[in-house]
Amino acid sequence: MEAIIGSGFIVVIVIVAIMLFLHFVPIGLWISALASNVHVGIFTLVGMRMRRVPPQKIVLPLIKANKAGLNVNVNQLEAHYLAGGNVDKVVDSLLLIERKYHFHLNAVQLLTLQVVMY
Repeated sequence: MEAIIGSGFIVVIVIVAIMLFLHFVPIGLWISALASNVHVGIFTLVGMRMRRVPPQKIVLPLIKANKAGLNVNVNQLEAHYLAGGNVDKVVDSLLLIERKYHFHLNAVQLLTLQVVMY
């Protein structure tokens, strides 16, 4: 009888641990980043959750930027989000500038422009 209670307790602990892991790690977002050849680590996604940054607001624009050939990384976009910027608009602006004007700005220059404009 004690063995059944002990094993039931372990099962509950394992289920709670799995639920906590799945709460902090957006597995679907991580898989879509890997499928898009964007390297975002699981611990990076956990760190975003702990800093209260929605990972989809960083990873989806990062996928869009990398597919378009822009050279941006997770840290630049996350820092911009934490500073109060709109990451998706920044990536869209970078794409517009590169396509329409054939002018290559890096992400830091565009972030500086956005801060000056607002």
